[in-house]
Amino acid sequence: MRKTILSLATVASMLMAACSSSSSTGSGNFPAPPALGAEIDRMGRPLVNTALNHTFDTNDATKGAAKDEYNFNADMTTWPKYVPEFEANLAIYDALDTICGNQIFADTTKTDASRYQTLATVLSDDRIWVNAAAAACTTYLAVEANATKIITNTDCGGRKPSYEVAKLTYTLLATGQVGITVTDGTTQNPAKTQVATFPFLAPPP
Repeated sequence: MRKTILSLATVASMLMAACSSSSSTGSGNFPAPPALGAEIDRMGRPLVNTALNHTFDTNDATKGAAKDEYNFNADMTTWPKYVPEFEANLAIYDALDTICGNQIFADTTKTDASRYQTLATVLSDDRIWVNAAAAACTTYLAVEANATKIITNTDCGGRKPSYEVAKLTYTLLATGQVGITVTDGTTQNPAKTQVATFPFLAPPP
């Protein structure tokens, strides 16, 4: 019995020593967090990749590869390479209301795809912009609207769950109007969108 007790005590002391080894680089007795791997998605503006990047390709493999590459690309210095692709697709959305040239930032002095260069360039810098000094958050793309002098404002911008970002985006692309005039056929779920506090999660059912 004495030998058994001593053996258990020895094993326990070895386990404690292993758990508290000075070789750990984490906090306390926890191991260090794993290194981050390759980026697989980016928190950019909604619909940019979906609506403007190889959207009308008939080859699903090519389309999927292009969209994956876009999401994987963490090198912001290379993002301008998407401008020509965006320009071509912006032209299609501009024609949805049968009035070509009324898309926001469209250069009506041009008739080729470069007419849409300004908006394509803005959207290729695909990040969510937030004015951290703002006292109110009421409008999607408010920071961009202020920077481009479309609407001078001091709103925080960003993306709250209550913003109907798809409808707002399609309206800008199709009609150039600020506000919702183009719908995507969906309705909001108030329990998931009309929330005021972070982390913006509805209570479980």
